[in-house]
Amino acid sequence: MRKLDPTPNAEGSGPGGTTVDRTPVFERAGTAPNSGRRLGSRLPRSLRIFGAILLVVGCSISALSWYFTPPLEAESANDVKTSSATHKDSTTADRDRTSDRLRSVADSPIVWPSDRLEGLEAKRLLLRVMIEAGERIDRVRGLTALFHKRERIDGKLGPMETMRIKVRSKPFSVYLKYLHPSSGKEVIYVAGKRDNKLIGHYGGASRMLLPRIVVPPDHPVALASSRHPITEAGPANLIKKLIKFRQIDLNDDRAVTILDRGTDFKGRVRPRSLHRHPEPDGVHLYAEVEIFYDPETYIPYQITNYGWREGNDDGPLPLVEMYRYDDLAIDVPLTDLDFDPANPAYEFRRF
Repeated sequence: MRKLDPTPNAEGSGPGGTTVDRTPVFERAGTAPNSGRRLGSRLPRSLRIFGAILLVVGCSISALSWYFTPPLEAESANDVKTSSATHKDSTTADRDRTSDRLRSVADSPIVWPSDRLEGLEAKRLLLRVMIEAGERIDRVRGLTALFHKRERIDGKLGPMETMRIKVRSKPFSVYLKYLHPSSGKEVIYVAGKRDNKLIGHYGGASRMLLPRIVVPPDHPVALASSRHPITEAGPANLIKKLIKFRQIDLNDDRAVTILDRGTDFKGRVRPRSLHRHPEPDGVHLYAEVEIFYDPETYIPYQITNYGWREGNDDGPLPLVEMYRYDDLAIDVPLTDLDFDPANPAYEFRRF
């Protein structure tokens, strides 16, 4: 008797001779027909469903953002009627022009020491320089500049930030447009407007999705990436602070004041002052301060502040903050349109 192969339909010897298993592979594997095709079609379908969900969520966020964002209306109708196409932030002529009255306020011209000067004489001279620079800046209608800053916030030193700035004296007004790294972000503050709140919007795609913010200058949102509120912006506010501390230093024997000339960020030799305080005293904020001044107006255009070392650290003083005004144009005739979110040259509108 011929013994049959116990494996059904397998290739072997059968009653009729050699047999070949012609059962489809999927039946042998226990899979159903078309299951492979179904498995292959599930992934694209899942992606389509996921994409649709993201689209619905994005549209919902955008709709809510639009709902909670009040419409922009021109704050100065007369200014907006004028052609915004002719409005420019600053020109070469602006940067090169400095009013004659800014150069001749003092009865006798101030001469910055050609050699190193320190001690009480340096403190007295610098205080006079700051008072007269304050008088000069008070006569300025407005100014424009490229503003650079780098700050240590919550113990972490952030990147260098660059923005375009406009500052008007009366009413005190500030416009900021971030160029790097938060490209496109804009902020406006006008004293007495919006209950003394600033208005701003985020840059990039966030501008389309997130509502504009209207918050007090000292609000945590406004100070999330800044050590100082926008109300302290501009050289005039800086000079006021410097006068205050120069008056304190005048009566503090431990405070060191040095006047000399140093090389600034552009490689130019400019008047410089150095201020050192040996230890925290509850009055002074920094261990060392370096300030560069314009050689004609003595308006400070760069200030770098360093903190005290910790413990037995003998390394360099830690950088706390640095602020610099580049391409500073003084006495620029700024108008209400420069500080109006409805200005067509700005991007407070979504589209």
